[in-house]
Amino acid sequence: MHKTWSLSISPYKSTFLQQLPLSGWYKMTISKRDQHFPTYLNEAKTRHPDLIELLAFYEQLSQAQCEFMADLDKDSSFPANRDLNFSRLTDGVPQFTFEELAIRQEDFSRLSMRVAEIITKHMPHYGTGGGVIADEVLLKFARTIFESRNPVVLSDAPPNITSLTAGLSLIPYLQRACGALLALIPQDSWERPYCPVCGGKPSFAALDKESGARSLLCSRCNAEWIYGRVGCAFCESTEKQLYYPGEDGLYRLYVCDVCKRYLKTIDLRQAGRDVHLPVECIVTVSMDIAAQEKGYRHY
Repeated sequence: MHKTWSLSISPYKSTFLQQLPLSGWYKMTISKRDQHFPTYLNEAKTRHPDLIELLAFYEQLSQAQCEFMADLDKDSSFPANRDLNFSRLTDGVPQFTFEELAIRQEDFSRLSMRVAEIITKHMPHYGTGGGVIADEVLLKFARTIFESRNPVVLSDAPPNITSLTAGLSLIPYLQRACGALLALIPQDSWERPYCPVCGGKPSFAALDKESGARSLLCSRCNAEWIYGRVGCAFCESTEKQLYYPGEDGLYRLYVCDVCKRYLKTIDLRQAGRDVHLPVECIVTVSMDIAAQEKGYRHY
């Protein structure tokens, strides 16, 4: 059902870094698509000067993550040429378990230290409360986040530097897993409300510029997969589904009054330019604010 609801709200403020949409967003050496992230990020700075502070955070985090993964890939036990597990695909089980991400504690600790520095630089309110805890506990946080299937960071959760650091340090491992297998998954073999690679819930959606078919973007590993146009992409209900178009027709906010979740969506038929979904997820932060003010959740 379609209703009119203006998404125009107060201009972005730096304090919303406390609630920024932390989904997959940066370049990985194993994905040609994600290698274009810096280009799209720079274009976003031009189109969204009010988001400079937010985009600067992602830019610095992206650089740190990419440098780390480039070094890690030189000496890694990760199965870059792993075969697709058709049994899991048929049974609706994501391709990777936490153990199969091949995370070594010493590597994770090194990455986490750098991530924590960037967080405290851009979001000082996260730097209180004693700092990041022990390495082995940090890795346990990462496992808990992975197994929850939720986004690596929940925007409406209280500030917690340990959880935030663990989540952001987990993302490059998830994106490496995505790069290894996503291209092998047939588009018509997975129509479920969670990612076929890591099991993550969606953070964004796109309507195809030719057919209008809907694809979902994983909130954690950047995988994209086809999902039906009808029904909630979280609880799968087909009742009490609404969408609110933006003023220019480019963006839509889908909401479900059964599970009270929302999904930001871009209509590529209206874009008139190349689009990078992880960047679009970032620059539509005003939609997150609007939806959460109305009582909807993004997970």
